Amino acid sequence: MDGAINHYLENYVYEGLHYTMEDIHSELCLRIDEENVNRDESEKLKYVSQSKVRRRFMELVDIYKVDLPKKGTVLAKLKRDGVKEEVIATRPLQRVEIDWTPVDLMLIDPSDLKAKRPNLIYAVDKCTGMPMGFFVTFKPVDSMALKQCLIHLIMPKTYLKVLYPLVENEWVAHGIPHTIVVDNASVNDSYEFEEACLQLGVKEVQFCKIDAGHQKGTIERAFRRLNTMFIHNQKGTTFSNFIEKGRYDSQKNACITIQGFIYMAHLGMVDIVANTFDKRRGNSPHHLWVQGIEDNKRLMLQIPRSIESLKIILMGGSKLRTIQQQGVVIQNEYYYSQELMELKNLLEKFKRVDEEVRVRFDLSDMRKVFVYDPINNRYITAEFTGLKRKKVNLELPVPLMALELDSKKRTETKKTFSPSDRAKAKRKMELIREQDEKQIKKWKRNKDKIASDYQNSDFITDTVLKPVQVETKSNAIITTETKIDVPSINDEIRIIDEEPVVKQKGEKKSESQNDKNENWYIEYEDTDIEDLPSWDVNMKKDKKELA
Repeated sequence: MDGAINHYLENYVYEGLHYTMEDIHSELCLRIDEENVNRDESEKLKYVSQSKVRRRFMELVDIYKVDLPKKGTVLAKLKRDGVKEEVIATRPLQRVEIDWTPVDLMLIDPSDLKAKRPNLIYAVDKCTGMPMGFFVTFKPVDSMALKQCLIHLIMPKTYLKVLYPLVENEWVAHGIPHTIVVDNASVNDSYEFEEACLQLGVKEVQFCKIDAGHQKGTIERAFRRLNTMFIHNQKGTTFSNFIEKGRYDSQKNACITIQGFIYMAHLGMVDIVANTFDKRRGNSPHHLWVQGIEDNKRLMLQIPRSIESLKIILMGGSKLRTIQQQGVVIQNEYYYSQELMELKNLLEKFKRVDEEVRVRFDLSDMRKVFVYDPINNRYITAEFTGLKRKKVNLELPVPLMALELDSKKRTETKKTFSPSDRAKAKRKMELIREQDEKQIKKWKRNKDKIASDYQNSDFITDTVLKPVQVETKSNAIITTETKIDVPSINDEIRIIDEEPVVKQKGEKKSESQNDKNENWYIEYEDTDIEDLPSWDVNMKKDKKELA
C-alpha cells in the first residue's frame, strides 16, 4: 500500500497535478491483482478499503511539497512555519508600505466613455495605519505612476478643503519616510523610482521577496479595508471573486467617473479609515499620527526645501526629446523658452545637435515642462506656446489627459480626409501637362504653316484658346476652359480724341489742377489705329469726327 501511495505522491501530488483518492485506491488494487497472479489461492492478498488508503496517505504526505509547485517557496514555508516575527515600527514615517492593485470597481474613462477597471497605487504608514497618499490611473502601473503617489505621500494636503469640501476631517499625514517598502514587481525595481527616493532623502528602499505579501501586511489589509468599507457597495463593482460576483454585470452598471472615484477615495481614506477606531492599535490612525508627531517633532521638518525641486525629481512624465527651433514637443504641444534656445545653440557649438535631452513634466499640470541641461547640470523651464489656441482654461492645471484627448481628436479629424485627394489632383495636372506637351509638339512640327496662320485671328481662337478636353480612364472629361461672363459692352472699343481746353486770359489754375498735372502725368507711346490687329472688332469713332 505504501508503494502505491508513494508512486502517486512522487509522480502526481508533488508535481502539482490533479489526483483523487479513487485514483490512488485503484492503483493499489491493480498492484494487489498483479501480486496475486503468482500466489496460491490461500496466500492471495485482499483489497484494502478506500478509507484506510486515505488515512495512510495523510500520514505519508508532505504538505510543504504539495504547496511548493503551486504557491512557491515563500508561501509554502509561510504555511508550514507561520509568521515567526512581526515587523515593528515605533514612530510615524519610520516605515511606509506602498503597493498597487486593480480596483474592484468599473469606472468610466472620459477619453472614450467606456467602462474600465483602474489601478490604485496606495501608501500607508506602518506604525499608525494612517493613509499617506494614493494615485489612480487607467494606464498600466509604471515608475511614473509610483512617483505621482510619492509626491502625494510627501506633500501636505492643503488642497483638501478647496477641492473636496465634503471631506469633514483634516488629512494631516505628510513627510519623507525613513524606509519605503514595495514588492518585487518589475515596475518597482526600476532606476527611476529608486533614484527619486534616494534624492529625496529616503534612507532605504526595501523590496519584498516574490509572493511575500505578509512582509507588507499593513498595505494588504488596507486594500481589503477599502474594498469592504465603500468600494464593494458602489454600482459597477467587480467584487473580490467571480463566485461572489455571480451574474452581476459590472460594465453595464458602471456609472462613476474617475474624478468621482478620486473624490470618494478622499472621503473613504480621511473620514472613514483615518478616523475610525482600530482595535489592533487601540485608537484611530489620525490620533496615533498626531500623538506620534508630538513625540517626534523633528519629523515635521522632513519635507523638501522647495516644491519646485520636489516636482522635478518626482514628476511622473519623463521623455527624451531633441530640441528644435520651436522648442520641445510633448503630445503635439511645443514648449519654448529663451534659455532652451541657448542650450540648443550650446549643443550645436559642441557638435551635439542630435543629442536627446531629458524632459520632465507633471502629469497633472502640463502648462510648463523642465528640460535637463547636460552641460550645466541643471533643469530649464519651458512654457507652453499653443494652449491658448486650443482654447484650454489656463487658470486651472492642464492634465496630460487633456492634451491626449486633443491629440486623439485631431487624429480622428485627420482620418476623415481622404489621403488620395492629393494624388487625384496631381494625376489631373499630369494629364493636362501631357495634352499640352502633345499640342506643342504638333505646333513645332507644323511651324511654317502656323507662322502663316498666325496672321489670322482664327488660329488664336481655334488652337491656343480652344478648351482642352482630356479623357481619363474613368471616362470622365477634364476641361481646361475657364468660363468668365464678360459684359457685351466690352465687345466695342471706342476711341475718343479729347479737344484741348483753351485757357482764358487771366484764369488761374486751381491747386487741384496743378497737383494733377504734376503728380498724375503718365508718359506713353503714341499708337496708330492702323497698327492694331483686326480681330473682328468694330472700331467706332466719335460723332464729331464723322461729321
